[in-house]
Amino acid sequence: MHSLGCLVAAARSRAALQLSYYGSSIPRMPRGNPAVKLAVTVDADVHSKVLEAARAEGTSVSAWITAAARRALIVRDGLRAVREWEAEHGALTPAELEAARSRIERRPAPRKRSKR
Repeated sequence: MHSLGCLVAAARSRAALQLSYYGSSIPRMPRGNPAVKLAVTVDADVHSKVLEAARAEGTSVSAWITAAARRALIVRDGLRAVREWEAEHGALTPAELEAARSRIERRPAPRKRSKR
């Protein structure tokens, strides 16, 4: 017969694990705002370019991929907003598009954050 303490310890141990998609147990992430692991498969040419870009920017591959994903999400959301606006107000005119391009070209480049 198991003691109550052993049963509680076993239950806590099982609660600290979750079943992955493939059936193996993986530890749960701690509370708060931790980074989440994500396994991706990329073409070999993309892989080498990502490694090269991260190295050139002096950052980790994870940080580079995160920044690239954030930029892609901003672009996606912006394009969705333009589609919604055009659906309500009509297509942007060539003059409006040129004015937008001019504003973008005049914008100063974003400053890089300093590492702490």
